Amino acid sequence: MHEERKKYIDFAKKLLHSRGIEFNDIIPASLGQKGLVYIVDVGSHKLVLRLYRNLVKFVRSSFVRKIAERFEVSVKVRDKGLCFRLNPLVFAFMIEDYLESIVEFDKEKIKDFIKRLSHFHSSTLLKVPLIFSYFWNKWLKDVLQNVDYLSKEMQKDKEIFTKVLEVVSKYKPLPILSICHKDIYLDNFGIYNEKIFLFDWDASWIFSPFFDFSQVIFSFRLDISDNVIDTYVVEFLKSVDNAIADRVREDVFIFMIIFLMQKIKKVYWKKERDNIEYSVRLLRNVLEIL
Repeated sequence: MHEERKKYIDFAKKLLHSRGIEFNDIIPASLGQKGLVYIVDVGSHKLVLRLYRNLVKFVRSSFVRKIAERFEVSVKVRDKGLCFRLNPLVFAFMIEDYLESIVEFDKEKIKDFIKRLSHFHSSTLLKVPLIFSYFWNKWLKDVLQNVDYLSKEMQKDKEIFTKVLEVVSKYKPLPILSICHKDIYLDNFGIYNEKIFLFDWDASWIFSPFFDFSQVIFSFRLDISDNVIDTYVVEFLKSVDNAIADRVREDVFIFMIIFLMQKIKKVYWKKERDNIEYSVRLLRNVLEIL
């Protein structure tokens, strides 16, 4: 693995030089199946270099990023292209602006990001009943399994999970999907020019926009009584027709329930006590609203 790592670093350096980028240092940020990621120090600022070993992921991510940049939920891609090589295996590359880590939760910056994300979601809506039906049946199956599992493992909260089953099983959501990030968690947020952005768009594709939004709520430990739902919904409604407008808010809560059931099961397995308590409390609040 050490030898492979060195080959990728050497290739990354040659690639940067070939693109006319002079740098002081290049630091591996991750090594995984999605591609190799490097932080590049060019003196006055930093860049991120992504090498792709999966051409499909590169093409899909490039397509989504171009749209996401327009709605300012993704930072700008400075350069990209194909660079096929067998040893080490590389199909393509992408160079983008570097995001600083978020060190404190600024409510106004978070709400500003939520507005931009909502605009991105509502402007890329797809009404595809057959595809949505496939996803919905899968989500319902997950809810059934999670309710069954958690009701046995977390006896004191059994009545909440029973209520979840009652609410979700009879609900008929709007058959809408949109382009989504799909992998939203705190480590995939960053700051650029005083704004919050998302990075690592390799998993992005068609999904439920309200699931994406639920991940934002959880990532920042937001209180749903603090107007964050209204912030998202009001912006979302600016781009949709009146036929679905009155259903959006309720759909947001339903998908929040589905997301939270998945999350509670996951954090229970990992024995993350704080996350379990927050997730269950948030689930209670959502059910009370519905």
